Amino acid sequence: MKIAIVGGGMAGWLSALFFSRKHPQHDIVVIESPDLNPVGVGESTTGMFLKLLFNSPIDINFKEFIQRTDSTPKLGIHFKN
Repeated sequence: MKIAIVGGGMAGWLSALFFSRKHPQHDIVVIESPDLNPVGVGESTTGMFLKLLFNSPIDINFKEFIQRTDSTPKLGIHFKN
């Protein structure tokens, strides 16, 4: 079966990751606009998201994820005004 995820960004690509790990027998395709910027600096989540992602049954290695994505873990988010 071919599964199409319409829309990229963080939500689209994380959906593709989850589907591909849970259903490796299916062909997962992400359809996104080539005119939009990829996920960039400033996007972040909270520790709860990391706990959900890395303690999930899809078996993602945190250290390998950080290395392969060249990302930086954040310990907090501060909103002013």
